[in-house]
Amino acid sequence: MKKYVITFIIFITLFSGISYASAYVSDKTVGLGLMFGEPSGLSAKYWLSKNNAIDAGIGWAFIGRNGISMHADYLFQHFNFLSKNPKLFFYCGLGGSFGINEQNQKTLIKNNRVSSSSSTSRIGVRAPAGISYIFDSPFDIFFEIVPILDLVPGVSFGFDAAIGGRIYF
Repeated sequence: MKKYVITFIIFITLFSGISYASAYVSDKTVGLGLMFGEPSGLSAKYWLSKNNAIDAGIGWAFIGRNGISMHADYLFQHFNFLSKNPKLFFYCGLGGSFGINEQNQKTLIKNNRVSSSSSTSRIGVRAPAGISYIFDSPFDIFFEIVPILDLVPGVSFGFDAAIGGRIYF
């Protein structure tokens, strides 16, 4: 009996946000907008179901990974995790990142300093976690922190963070 009660509680906890999300994503499933932070650029989100979405972004990274940065993540939305307010929710997920870093190198040629640049590609795994607020109009805002494990060209660990908003169509 005890395991049935625990199973029921887990089931209710996991799926309690479905009714809140259904009205929002039923007719407007694609969101496009801007994100500011690391990286800064364009953000997109596509709701797959009431609690799952795919998020993607492309932008310019300024700190550490100076260059173009792209990512795509599979997200799980948790509507009653932070608050009883159905418009404020927590999300987390797993995805990948790809970037082209520009590295400035200085070369000495016959006593003259010449600045040249080269680029390095990077591929990594990311695990975003954030909060989002859905307005009554087809608009949301979000804040996320993302640990990233770069695997190529070498193993390194870092963080990204962004705040942004999207309009849904």
